[in-house]
Amino acid sequence: MIRGENINLRHIRPDEIELFIQNTNDLDIRGNHLNGMLKNPAQIRKGFMETGFATEDWSVFLIVDKFDKPLGGISYFTVGPYAPIREFGYSLWDKEQRGKGYMTEAVKMLSDYLFLNSTLNRIEIKMSVENRPSEKVAINAGFTKEGISREVIFNNGKYDDLFNYALLRKEWLEMRKR
Repeated sequence: MIRGENINLRHIRPDEIELFIQNTNDLDIRGNHLNGMLKNPAQIRKGFMETGFATEDWSVFLIVDKFDKPLGGISYFTVGPYAPIREFGYSLWDKEQRGKGYMTEAVKMLSDYLFLNSTLNRIEIKMSVENRPSEKVAINAGFTKEGISREVIFNNGKYDDLFNYALLRKEWLEMRKR
């Protein structure tokens, strides 16, 4: 478990896989900024049984409050085979908990964990240019805007542009000194 000030990050337990599937496939929770295609529940269960959603290249964590109540999820995954880079994806399931800084804390916690325990030099976050709350998370977590990728994600019948944000190891080290 990764412990934070207001939240903790931990792996999903077998008894929580149905909750994870339910929230992953709830289009209202996913919002208008992610691809709307639902994930196959059988494939999700199979992936969990095979790996527990934790490998060297990708991992899924629950974001839980101090009473261990699941609030959402955060994951990292390999961007490509050419460089040691991970990208984050995240979602708070309970809309009442949004805007309280939990996701910024989760991003900072997972960034700390990866930079302290791996040789990664770069972490990326990408979001629809219309997803201002996610952009705010990236900014508040110390990520730098690097540009826009045009028409990358298909959602609601159209292609959306994505903002590209990144945090380099040297930037993370500088933030830790403050």
